[in-house]
Amino acid sequence: MSTNLDNILPLGNDADKKKQLQKLSDELQFLDTIEEDNGLLFEKDAAEGLSKVDKTKASVIINSLNSNLQKQLHKKKTRKIFKEQSPSYLTIITILLLIIISFIVLKKML
Repeated sequence: MSTNLDNILPLGNDADKKKQLQKLSDELQFLDTIEEDNGLLFEKDAAEGLSKVDKTKASVIINSLNSNLQKQLHKKKTRKIFKEQSPSYLTIITILLLIIISFIVLKKML
């Protein structure tokens, strides 16, 4: 059974298998070059943008970006904590209300 899983190419002569393997490797190489080109373009754009920034204002810009990022991340953390706990708070309050109501009903019946 494992030999059938390892043989993913269809049955045929060796020339067909070699062509199929070559096509697969060429496609993978093509995708790798596209990813590398995109990475190089991103780096080139980043370097160009950084070269246009005034050196005296760079530290101020970096500090403001860092502080804004910290604020955004902190807000998201606090929101996430409350969202995760809100169903548990709701169930606890509901259970307590049911206990109180049942206690009052039992007290009146006795």
